[in-house]
Amino acid sequence: DGKAYSFGNGYDGQLGLGSRLLDVSTPHQIVFLENVKVARVSCGENHSAFLT
Repeated sequence: DGKAYSFGNGYDGQLGLGSRLLDVSTPHQIVFLENVKVARVSCGENHSAFLT
């Protein structure tokens, strides 16, 4: 659908959901990317990065 979603452990705010959510078990839309074309995504244990 062209939207970005994240889920998992967000202890350091790395989910991009606007807060430090401890555990997100279902995908949530990353709202601040709603009108942005994302070319690449990189995710790891302590980060999420979006190349626009």
